[in-house]
Amino acid sequence: MEKGCDLVITDVILPGESGMEFLKTCKKKNPDLIVIVMTEYATIESVIAAIRVGAYEYIIKPIDHE
Repeated sequence: MEKGCDLVITDVILPGESGMEFLKTCKKKNPDLIVIVMTEYATIESVIAAIRVGAYEYIIKPIDHE
């Protein structure tokens, strides 16, 4: 039996492939998977693209804890 995960948190910048490509791969394998994307280098275009692909949330770093 293959175990999966319920949540993935990924950065936009990854070694080897982009976080957006990773997001697409995750959602293709499991459309119900919750994927949170984060980055320090956000643009309106990247936020819209991630949400369209299926990101649950897009977090801009550094995180303001207040």
